[in-house]
Amino acid sequence: MPTKNKEYTYRWREKYPERYNSYMRKWRKDNPDKQQAISKRSYNKVKDLDSTRKIHRKAHLKANFGLTLEEYDMRLSSQNGVCAICGNPETSLRRGSIKSLDVDHNHETGQIRGLLCSACNASLGLMREDPARLEAMIRYIEVWRKQ
Repeated sequence: MPTKNKEYTYRWREKYPERYNSYMRKWRKDNPDKQQAISKRSYNKVKDLDSTRKIHRKAHLKANFGLTLEEYDMRLSSQNGVCAICGNPETSLRRGSIKSLDVDHNHETGQIRGLLCSACNASLGLMREDPARLEAMIRYIEVWRKQ
């Protein structure tokens, strides 16, 4: 693998991901002591997992939705901590703890609509946010509920 400089190496990895991954697998296999040392250094940097998760959460909200953690918390408070669609709190788990509500947004405009539980957010996405499809599904359920 080329090692001229960081920028060149980064571009090379992006251009040839299969070759890079193959190279790294071989390097890790050939250098287990070095790999273990790297892993230990990384682990020691992340001793306080809660603060690390909070940092990642803040970065995710800002990068993907333009929200600060405080703005997210205000939205959550205004929704009384429950999903904007079903009115229930989140029940899905991530790494052994209950997930945060998902930020629902218009994929065309980027406008944030509200906070949703995982089930409602996934359902809305699967329905492609199409009101006609949702109405057809409601009619279908109602027909079969009567029988």
